[in-house]
Formats: sequence, structure tokens, C-alpha cells
Amino acid sequence: MADVVLYKLTSGEEVVATQVSVGDTSTIIKDAVSIVYHQAERGMSIGFAPFMSQSEGNIALWHTAIAAVAEPNKQMKDEHLRIFSGIVIASAGDL
Repeated sequence: MADVVLYKLTSGEEVVATQVSVGDTSTIIKDAVSIVYHQAERGMSIGFAPFMSQSEGNIALWHTAIAAVAEPNKQMKDEHLRIFSGIVIASAGDL
């Protein structure tokens, strides 16, 4: 199974994606979303927005554009996997 990775780009944007491969000059990702911060009633809230939503297939991030790489926290990783797993969970009312 491919790893879900958190990237901080040199532009300041934070991206959560499935890492497909790492080459000499670029990292290939798929299922990428940008992290969006917004003011909520009780502080800051985090959401996801499409990253390069008009692209098809995998995305190449040039290593010169990546400032940092980290493992996302469990909540962020679980939400990413929920969005992109392709598994639909039926509610009790649908059974």
C-alpha cells in the first residue's frame, strides 16, 4: 500500500497525497488535496480542497518545490483515506 504523505511546498501550501514514487528530481503523487485553514467558532478549522483539480493522472512535484515532508497525523491520514478509498459505507437506514 502506498504511503499518505504531508508535503510543505516552498510556496507555503500544504498538500496531503498518496506518494507513488520518488525519483532523482521529482516525487510522483496522486489523490492530492491542499490543506485549507479557516476561522471557526472555536479557533481554527482545517479542511481539504482539490490540488491541481484540472489535472489527470499522477502529479510530479519537483524536489526544488518541496520545503518539507512529514507523516500526517492520524486524523488527517484517516480523512484522506476515507475520501480516496472508493469504499462507500452504507448507513443503518440503507440496510
